[in-house]
Order: sequence, then C-alpha cells, then structure tokens
Amino acid sequence: MTSPERVYSVIERSLVKLGKSDIMILCLELSQKAIERVLKKLADEGKIVKVGAGKSTTYADVKRL
Repeated sequence: MTSPERVYSVIERSLVKLGKSDIMILCLELSQKAIERVLKKLADEGKIVKVGAGKSTTYADVKRL
C-alpha cells in the first residue's frame, strides 16, 4: 500500500475528523514530512477536506461531510 493509500484509508475509516498527530499515531511507518506531503496531495485531489488552521487543523473524507 502506498503512502497516500495508507493515509487515505485511515481517514476514510474514521468516524471523526483526524488531526495530523492522530494520523501519525495510526501510520507509524510514515514520517511527519511524508504525512504532511500526502495530506496536501489528497486535499489538492479533492479526496479529503482540510478543516481549520494551525494546530487545530483536522482532516476528513469528503464523503463524510
């Protein structure tokens, strides 16, 4: 499973919005920088939505909104 697939599957299965730190705990095999790159890519592709800004930023699957 690629990094984007792994992060997307974690967000897709979650019933709540996840912060970057939550995703880091659930994807221990990925570095912080890799997760940040993947989150930006998924948001740019329209698969996830970024909610909030700064430390309170969370991410959710667009299908859940």
